[in-house]
Amino acid sequence: MAAPTVLTPRQAGITSIVKHLMTDRGMTGRQLAEHLGMHEASLSHALNGRRRWSIEDLEAVSVIFEVPVSRFFEDPEELFPGLVAESPRTESNRRPSHYE
Repeated sequence: MAAPTVLTPRQAGITSIVKHLMTDRGMTGRQLAEHLGMHEASLSHALNGRRRWSIEDLEAVSVIFEVPVSRFFEDPEELFPGLVAESPRTESNRRPSHYE
């Protein structure tokens, strides 16, 4: 069994930016995967931190969203204030207290 992927802060930032662009454009993971010519599961792994973004992925995403590749290497908090802030917990996504 392969070791889990540990994302660097840069990779996590890239993911935040891609997710924001998807939301901003009303694009689903399925639609983005189709535009990228990749399996939806592969994109899902990248969006959920189980796969690193390659430069080829970012080049293709930059074309789709019409942004420079350099955008993915900027600080997501500066690009989209409040983006990286922890989302509030609701009953449906709250961890059991013994995990905290």
